[in-house]
Amino acid sequence: AAPVAAPEPIVEPAAEPVEETPEATEATEATEIEEVAAPATSEAGEESAEVAAAQRFAKLVATDIRLYNEEAVLAGRKEGDLADRLSDQLARGRETFMRRHGDMGSAAEEILHRAFVDVLAAGDEELLPASALD
Repeated sequence: AAPVAAPEPIVEPAAEPVEETPEATEATEATEIEEVAAPATSEAGEESAEVAAAQRFAKLVATDIRLYNEEAVLAGRKEGDLADRLSDQLARGRETFMRRHGDMGSAAEEILHRAFVDVLAAGDEELLPASALD
């Protein structure tokens, strides 16, 4: 048998050097300063962490509803009656979410509504108005 030659390595062309302009340098320095200047912990940071956790949990609740009710979600989007088709699931999801994040008040309701609209209604708020969560 004839010897098989090893394939030649692929050589990527080197990136062209980027000329640094004073504006680019200032922008980079400003970004680095902002990152350094941010406090490690603060009341605002704790609040934003709570909001982020609520957003993640709301998305999880909405995704579970979509996963276990995929046919109803698709039909509800098509027929425009998503809120009616999912009323029981939306109520249970809201109850679950509010048990964990209800202390956030109306902000929690807004976060959950946004997640429901994004995940279940594909961004169409008319399919899931806020009143559907009451």
